[in-house]
Amino acid sequence: MGEITRTIKVNTDFIKSYMKEHNLNVKQFCAHCRISITVYYKLMHNKQNLSLETALLLTTFLNIKTEELFILCEEEIND
Repeated sequence: MGEITRTIKVNTDFIKSYMKEHNLNVKQFCAHCRISITVYYKLMHNKQNLSLETALLLTTFLNIKTEELFILCEEEIND
């Protein structure tokens, strides 16, 4: 059995479902949140750490608590 690592990632499923429910494309979502499209794609692919400023912009626009923006992921690393 391998070691389990835990990482905190952006809850991309929540963002995708929000966009779908509100009929927003990427450009519209980014404009409303005041984030760049580049940042959006990096976040959606978990390629960039989320800055405090971006987290606040997203949680304010989405009207959610900060902890709702993140999920805990567990992965097993096999030697």
